[in-house]
Amino acid sequence: MKKRESPFVYETIPTWQTVYCSLALILVVFFVMLVSYSITDPSKMSRLRGAVRAQGGITKVDTEVSLKGEAVGELKGSILGAANRLGITEGLEVTLLRNGIKLKVGSDIVFTSGSAQLSAQVFPLLDEIVKLVRGKGLYVKIEGHTDNIPINLPKFPSNWELSVARAMAVLRYFLVEGNIPPESLSAEGFAEFRPIASNLTEEGRAKNRRIEIYLLTERPKE
Repeated sequence: MKKRESPFVYETIPTWQTVYCSLALILVVFFVMLVSYSITDPSKMSRLRGAVRAQGGITKVDTEVSLKGEAVGELKGSILGAANRLGITEGLEVTLLRNGIKLKVGSDIVFTSGSAQLSAQVFPLLDEIVKLVRGKGLYVKIEGHTDNIPINLPKFPSNWELSVARAMAVLRYFLVEGNIPPESLSAEGFAEFRPIASNLTEEGRAKNRRIEIYLLTERPKE
């Protein structure tokens, strides 16, 4: 009786191909572990996991993640160092955020009283910020804030107009003098409605009169 042949054909995978796939997998795991030791921020690790993906045996890495992380890590010290060199030791605070940094600058440093015209003494600081930001792929958001003292000028009927005009003055400087792309800039004004100190004292009102500049690794959600 003739032996019936099986309809299935089995092919043996070459040994070299098995070894190659194993080595490729080990290299990918090693790379992820290596980067995990150098990046401890959970948000950065999340972006890194999304950036590393295998396609056809080739691993692609989004290098912009590491560049942004490096920029944010060094930016705070660089800005504080520049401020010290320029003699701006008061009225400036730099805070490290999850996705960037925040600069808080007293309006008395940036503007003359009741005006949205930039003071000449702040130009060097803005220039230093431009140097540090340009080419880093950061998004720049500017906020204007005032105290609760009413204002009623032909150009600024209320603190709303003043706070917006001051934020726009900083934005315009970054755009025109700093050549920062317009799609990487935004400006907002909040008048006296986001105070960080009491408006009952002159010291508190001085703290509330401020410009906040956010240097972010990603565009804020609308």
